[in-house]
Amino acid sequence: MFGLISGKSVRVKFARSSVHGTRYVEVDIRPTDTVLEIGPGTGTLLSSSLRLLKRFSQSKLIEEWWILNKRVAGKGLQDRLHVICKDAMKAEFPRFDLVVANIPYGISSPLIAKLIYGGNLFRSATLLLQKEFARRLLAKPGDSESNRLAVNVKLVADVEFVMDVSKREFLPCPKVDSSVVIIRPKIEIPNVNLNEWCAFTRSCFSKKNKTLGATFKQKKKVIQLLKLAETTSSNREML
Repeated sequence: MFGLISGKSVRVKFARSSVHGTRYVEVDIRPTDTVLEIGPGTGTLLSSSLRLLKRFSQSKLIEEWWILNKRVAGKGLQDRLHVICKDAMKAEFPRFDLVVANIPYGISSPLIAKLIYGGNLFRSATLLLQKEFARRLLAKPGDSESNRLAVNVKLVADVEFVMDVSKREFLPCPKVDSSVVIIRPKIEIPNVNLNEWCAFTRSCFSKKNKTLGATFKQKKKVIQLLKLAETTSSNREML
């Protein structure tokens, strides 16, 4: 799980086994910030940071809120915590400045799309992702691993690699290794229609062994692209 701890440098801490110690990721949190944490579990770590914040909102996929509330109430900081006991993919997010999340691997793509395309004005999202997914997200133009996910995300945001986290560093041990990345929305983004853009990139990456010239020489492909552009893409289709 993710948590936030107080100190001169505010840092995100991973829950890890005592054998391997603890790592931290520094996050720029200001006293007036609202931080949204997705999937925080029982809040063993985050409650100590509430004195730093104006508000801390949590979107949870499992209802362990009563344990969390008990911990926070014991510190007299319950007025700074807002627990949202809803599916993160279905809930309407409150206004927030920062996101920290240990994202379930099965919803990584649609949840990132919801964050960056959902009209949320935030500074950064610090995410723990499946390592393979993070590598796809970090791919650059011209790389052999270049893909639609990376292209669509980098239209509107910058992605920074922070570190890899071995599966052996968690208890219980998951099946795959993870990576931490930070996503920062761009201040200025191209003035493009997102539905048209997503339809375009879907066509570009639909045939890996075809050049773009060969793809768009086909009249039926151009017609298909125009039809796709007329539909409204959901978060699950964006990436």
